Amino acid sequence: MIQLNPMLPVYVVPFEKERYCFAIESSLLENYLMFHIIMNDSGEIWSFPQTEIRGTINYSALRKTINKDKKSVHIDKLKG
Repeated sequence: MIQLNPMLPVYVVPFEKERYCFAIESSLLENYLMFHIIMNDSGEIWSFPQTEIRGTINYSALRKTINKDKKSVHIDKLKG
C-alpha cells in the first residue's frame, strides 16, 4: 500500500464527483490497483478499482477535461 501525501484529487465514476485519494493498494494481479478515497461530505472511506477512477483537470499536464465515460479506456484502443 502506498500512502499519498498530499492526497490526489480524482474523479469517482460511480458517484460522479471529484474526491481525494489518500492511498493506492496493489492486489495480487500486477496491473490491478485499488484506490482508497475519502468522501468529503460524509467522511466515509471507500475503495474503488482503477476502472472506476479518472484523472481530474490538470492544465499543466494538458488535461483540460475529465473522461466521465463509465467504460474504461484500454491501452489497445489508445495505440490505434
